[in-house]
Amino acid sequence: MTNIAVPELRRYAPDMLRMVGIPLGQADETADMLVWTEAVTGGALRFLQTHRARLNWIPRPRPRVVTESPEKVVVDVRGGSLLEFGIRVFDFVCAETVAAGSRWVQVRNVYGEVFLPYLIARAAERGVHVEAGDGLAMAPSEESAGLTLQAMATDPAGAVLADPVYLDAVDCGIEIADDVFDSIIQLFEMLRVPTSERSRTHAG
Repeated sequence: MTNIAVPELRRYAPDMLRMVGIPLGQADETADMLVWTEAVTGGALRFLQTHRARLNWIPRPRPRVVTESPEKVVVDVRGGSLLEFGIRVFDFVCAETVAAGSRWVQVRNVYGEVFLPYLIARAAERGVHVEAGDGLAMAPSEESAGLTLQAMATDPAGAVLADPVYLDAVDCGIEIADDVFDSIIQLFEMLRVPTSERSRTHAG
């Protein structure tokens, strides 16, 4: 096992995410979700390692609203993951819920349930209580599935980054399996070449 400091992982995260296809403008906010999830519930970096090829699939899926009525909204993520699109989907859920008071949202063809706790906590921070229904059940292989969200406007909860488990990780670091650590360092180094005497003399 390797212990990594939370700030160090947060420094690596945007570049790692860019190497699995997350756009530059989205990588920073997605990095917060990746690091929080690894610190609080675990499994985020293993997800990145396992689904690296799938995340890099081109052309990339484009989620869209396929049904919208007073009863429910249906969002089709079209095979994308909650790592890529979870923040956008939950921002949409929050906007719909704040406007209506409560909302039932079905999300189709999505995978990456490991990121749900962060997304639910982030929505609560914004004053939207979200419960994921039984439709969330995903196959062990993490094939695309669906989830049902019941959302209700409420008072804002505490800040996501103030979670006691996260703060404990800030103090003590995060234990990561060696093979997972090696794979994320490889992703980081694909974009960032380590400094050497040769790179310094050839700079500029």
